[in-house]
Amino acid sequence: MIEESLARLRDESAREGRLQEFDALSRYLTQGSRHYDSVAQALGWTTREVARRVFALRTRLRALIEAQIRESVTSAGDFEEELKKIFSIF
Repeated sequence: MIEESLARLRDESAREGRLQEFDALSRYLTQGSRHYDSVAQALGWTTREVARRVFALRTRLRALIEAQIRESVTSAGDFEEELKKIFSIF
């Protein structure tokens, strides 16, 4: 489910002309690291801008995962349970 949502997010980023951004920041989507100095320097951005964009990508990834969960369960309780299980992974 996570991999499929990441693939959808990558496709969305590509359609929006932000594939290079996605590829540079994708490693931060499932890891807790907040050490953005090297990627910020590589992209010519501030670390604050990198943090802002990582947050936006994480927010969208969460929405994509939630949508997939909603499609696969039949009750609100199942949704919450599955959501907790998925997000305990990262």
